[in-house]
Parts: sequence; C-alpha cells; structure tokens
Amino acid sequence: MTEKPPVPATLIERLRGVVRIPVNDGAGLLDGKDFFERHFPASKLALEAAARIEELEAASPAPPAPSADPLAPIRQAIADYHYALDGDHGVDIGVKSGRALHAIEAALDMRWQPGAEKARRDAAQAEGAK
Repeated sequence: MTEKPPVPATLIERLRGVVRIPVNDGAGLLDGKDFFERHFPASKLALEAAARIEELEAASPAPPAPSADPLAPIRQAIADYHYALDGDHGVDIGVKSGRALHAIEAALDMRWQPGAEKARRDAAQAEGAK
C-alpha cells in the first residue's frame, strides 16, 4: 500500500511546483482521491532552494530526546516570544506572535489544515440541530 501524500503539499513540494488541496466539499472523492493535485513549472531558484533545504535537513542533528515535561516545547516557544518582546530585534509584534503560535502549533502537532476546523464545527452544529 502506498503512503498517502500530505495535504496540503509540503514546502519542498510547493517549491518544486506541486500544489495539493484537500477536497472536502461533500461531493465525494475526486478521481478516487480526497485531494486535488496540480503541477506547475518551478523556477531554477525554487528548485535550488528545495535542494538546499533537503541538504540542510539531511545534515541537521537528530531531534532531542523527548522531555519529561510534555509542555517544554510550548514553554520554550512562549519564553522565546517574551524574549522577542523584551528586545528590539527589528521584528514586528505581529511577526513575533506569529512565530510563537507556529512554534506552539508544531509542538502540539496542530498545524492549520485549511477548512478542517470549520468543517468540524459545522458538522457538530448540524449534529446538535437534529
């Protein structure tokens, strides 16, 4: 069995011209898939960036061992945010809070899936209306 590709496409895939969008409109599968995929020509610079990211990922050290404190990554993200607020690092407050939110999402493995939360809430509301 082949592994299902991530939806939406990863950064490296997008740099290589792959766009993958979830199909969750209730009309059913599209060609047997629950996502739409399209390939676009990628620029030389984008292809070089994708290759460089892969090189850096391959050369990066293994992730640290899991902490005894499951909230440690979230605590670190908030501490980093507070540090960014305390210093003038030339970064806008919105950028600082966005970075903190992304770090917390990553720590909780709760990255944004376009439309997923809306669909979940709509379904819960429809179920409650019955």
